[in-house]
Amino acid sequence: MKTFQEILQLFSNTKESQWKQHDHCKGWVFETAHADVTAFVSGIVFGDAQVYGDAQVFGNAQVYGNARV
Repeated sequence: MKTFQEILQLFSNTKESQWKQHDHCKGWVFETAHADVTAFVSGIVFGDAQVYGDAQVFGNAQVYGNARV
């Protein structure tokens, strides 16, 4: 899992207030993205991406754009 400082290095045009840690696995979700509370997110979800149900986003995985998982 990436630290918040690593997130800011990857997405330098964003601010801390635009990110939140997901309840399961403490991955990062950008303010315009969505991840259900039932999903497992230890990676990054950003853009207009949405993660539903029991979907899993782990490690260095990034879900972005208009992706739906």
